[in-house]
Amino acid sequence: MEDMKTINVIIITGLLLGFALSPVSALLTTEKQLEYSDVPEISNPDLFSGFFIIVYGGRYTDRHLGEKVLMLKPIYYEDSWTKTLAVGRILMERSEFYRLEFETQFTKHIGEQSHYEFNLVFAIRMRYNPFSTYMPLSLALGNGISYATEVPVIEERSRTNINATKLLNYLMLEIAAEIPKTENWELIGRIHHRSGVFGLYNGVRGGSNIMTAGLRYYF
Repeated sequence: MEDMKTINVIIITGLLLGFALSPVSALLTTEKQLEYSDVPEISNPDLFSGFFIIVYGGRYTDRHLGEKVLMLKPIYYEDSWTKTLAVGRILMERSEFYRLEFETQFTKHIGEQSHYEFNLVFAIRMRYNPFSTYMPLSLALGNGISYATEVPVIEERSRTNINATKLLNYLMLEIAAEIPKTENWELIGRIHHRSGVFGLYNGVRGGSNIMTAGLRYYF
């Protein structure tokens, strides 16, 4: 439990500090091109250009995203875990700092829940270099849709939710760091969030949060 709390604090603190510092970092680097490439090198530019794959896993919490998770307040975890495989592609490079991505995600719930979950998400990635080129960082904010093969048990019984349904909005917050001395690998910390968007989806208010960590590989 203490390990999960430590991981949670690291992920959330990194996200909050990153989004706060990124505009400053962008201004400081406008006169100097980033030393790492805009698009990761790929082994087969004709077939897999811009594609990436992610494997990550995490644990479910019933706490509110805004009131608890992002505020770094104590988080209590359920006996419910996930493992996710995602395949994505870089859609557009607007500058050396920003790009647009798309992901398809396949998630298996284990523990107290056993259903499957499918997500489609568009994401904006903001790259910056506050420390050095030794370990470049990026932040991503994604939004899309999430479909569960059955109404999630914990979402349905949650004391912080009103109603529950299979189809909900999907929100993703991520911090990523290139692994030193590798070409195409990144470590990621991600908040995997399902939400009714204040009743927009079938009157659902609330949702679920999964604190996750994993690896991304660029082809």
